[in-house]
Amino acid sequence: MQTVSLWADDREQLQERIQSYDWQVDSPYVTQLLSAQSASVAEAYARSVRMKLQLAEIIGNSTRHMINTGEILNHGCLIVISQFTHTQLTSAVQPYS
Repeated sequence: MQTVSLWADDREQLQERIQSYDWQVDSPYVTQLLSAQSASVAEAYARSVRMKLQLAEIIGNSTRHMINTGEILNHGCLIVISQFTHTQLTSAVQPYS
């Protein structure tokens, strides 16, 4: 698994940061958007990610604070993009009485 974290305060900044990486556009990615901004701004970020990574599964969360490179932020959006090179899922259930 490879993960890239991008922080952006506006859509243009996000687009610049997305363009700076050499993505495998035909590969599936899991993308987490952790945003302290409005839902409409977070949706615009999701559209920007989707334009570049069409196979991305995008999960959005609202938050008051984020940590990026050791700094606590209360504005902007943290975008965490993960690519799985080999994934195997298992599940288990433990009933409780």
